[in-house]
Amino acid sequence: MIQPLIVGRGSAGRALRHALAIYPEAVAPPRWLDRDAPLPAPQDPGTALLVLANPHALHAPRLLEAATRGYRYAICEKPAAVDLAQASQLEGLPLHTWICHGYRLLWGPRSSSARGMLARLATSSRWRVGTGRPARRLAGRR
Repeated sequence: MIQPLIVGRGSAGRALRHALAIYPEAVAPPRWLDRDAPLPAPQDPGTALLVLANPHALHAPRLLEAATRGYRYAICEKPAAVDLAQASQLEGLPLHTWICHGYRLLWGPRSSSARGMLARLATSSRWRVGTGRPARRLAGRR
């Protein structure tokens, strides 16, 4: 049974809790963690699921912490990183991470490797990471 740990008690955290509750036969009731509390090591990395719905700037640091603590799986409210420096830190992260719009209740996470995410953010996406504003064109690109 999946053992979720939700970081973030706001509307996104509540929406993700609601989405996980759709599958009571597969998902245990979630535990909650305050955003400033240290991340506990998972009891069983194969069933532990970290759910990040805390402030955007804290997503990448928590994903990095989760990888060092032994988590294998995470759901992260978008965005996973607020700038390219944070996105670069996520490259090669040994953590299966789904990025989603949890607050919409139309929950459908998209699996993404950090390398693929970084490539989409930096090249195919025409938006700056985390700003919601159009990106400037890269030199030599049309």
